[in-house]
Amino acid sequence: MEIDPSDNRAQREQANAQLGLAVAQLHQAQAQLALSKVQYPAQRDQALADQAKAEANLLNAQADYRRQRGVDPRATSQRNIDSASAQLRSAQAQLQSAKAQVEVASQVALQIRQQETNVEARQQQVEQAKAQLSTADLNLSYTQVRAPYDGFVTKRNVQLGTLVQAGSSLFSLVSPEIWVTANFKESQLQHMNPGDKVEISVDAWPDMKLEGHVDSIQMGSGSRFSTFPSENATG
Repeated sequence: MEIDPSDNRAQREQANAQLGLAVAQLHQAQAQLALSKVQYPAQRDQALADQAKAEANLLNAQADYRRQRGVDPRATSQRNIDSASAQLRSAQAQLQSAKAQVEVASQVALQIRQQETNVEARQQQVEQAKAQLSTADLNLSYTQVRAPYDGFVTKRNVQLGTLVQAGSSLFSLVSPEIWVTANFKESQLQHMNPGDKVEISVDAWPDMKLEGHVDSIQMGSGSRFSTFPSENATG
């Protein structure tokens, strides 16, 4: 018997789509992590190179400025002095900027750790999406009402199209597996073992003989395992 699975199937498809999105985001984060392990050290090395270049430019600007200030005023001009002064200030500013870039680019370990944390978060999202998909699959399977065992349907209480509620009795199922609980005297059990072949007769059909086997022997009397065991008083 099947319950209308439309809603559950839609929920399952949505959960599957969420899983696909989570997996794609995880792959993107993993690619970004791999790139950062190459990119961030390269940026740090470039920043150090720019700082070294800025330091060299500053030394040249300082030397040129001292040269302009140290020569005879008649051998130079105010324009040259002003130009050297401007170049010196520019070189100083470039060096400060390069040092700041080195400070930022030197946080390689922290930057890579941030990318690793992002990958870990994406992995958790994938696991969560998998759990949601499993739940959706389980709910979808519940739309098919299956018998716990093979048997014969009797006492059917519903028809096609009948509205039912949770806990409603739909029908009774009779198992083809038949067993008999028999009581024997203790003296009869010494030659009886699990697996022994037996022949069973029914009073209602005396001519019918049924074949079976001993399944198990209870390790105690029937009265001992009953709801209210009998107590034999002595004295």
